[in-house]
Amino acid sequence: MSETDSVAPLEAAPAAPAREKVDWLAELRGLALMLLAVVAFHSLIAKPFYIPSVSMMPSLLVGDRLVVSKYPYGWSWVSASFHVLPRAKWRVWGTTPERGDIVIVVPPDRDIDYIKRVIGLPGDTIEVVNGQIVLNGKPVPQAVLDNYPEIRVPRGHVFLMGDNRDHSADSRAPAGFEQGLGGPVPLADVGGRAEFITFSLDGSTTLAPRTWLASLRRGRAWTNLRAPQTKRGRG
Repeated sequence: MSETDSVAPLEAAPAAPAREKVDWLAELRGLALMLLAVVAFHSLIAKPFYIPSVSMMPSLLVGDRLVVSKYPYGWSWVSASFHVLPRAKWRVWGTTPERGDIVIVVPPDRDIDYIKRVIGLPGDTIEVVNGQIVLNGKPVPQAVLDNYPEIRVPRGHVFLMGDNRDHSADSRAPAGFEQGLGGPVPLADVGGRAEFITFSLDGSTTLAPRTWLASLRRGRAWTNLRAPQTKRGRG
């Protein structure tokens, strides 16, 4: 055999790299920290909210998605996501809402979120006479169909009503049977302020992709929900 016909010795094939073991404990720890960060953000900063009822029409429609900020009035038991803390009267850095703010509140007998508008502040007098709201002795231009005796909103409380006054369980309605708020609401039960609408669906969405865009309500996204700003005080 000639020199050019010689065969080089076979080299050993490189060994396959060892497969790294998954550190499941580290993965679970990372997932737990991520979930904790989400819960903390929803409890302390902001949280998405969905409108399920007609009580705030025409301002808010069924299917509106909006952002609620959790810090404008301070923090209390109601700030925590899923309402895992027991009911209490404490507040941290508490302030009083503006009249006209749209707020999230938990009724005294149910562990769910309501969304209502602030009508009366501490010290205000409020009544409804033949469907006309009278605030501090002056009529408020909003038609309703009922009566409510004059009261004075106590210190540390607000009087809340839905914009759809004829179909809203709010501070006018007793808690329990009518699922109302049972009068003026303690500020510790107010969980945040509605800021803006992100998007709105008209209820026609199905699994078919062609309905996804068609069900979007035009002109609702980024609608500002804030009341005109005035001087805010401690509650």
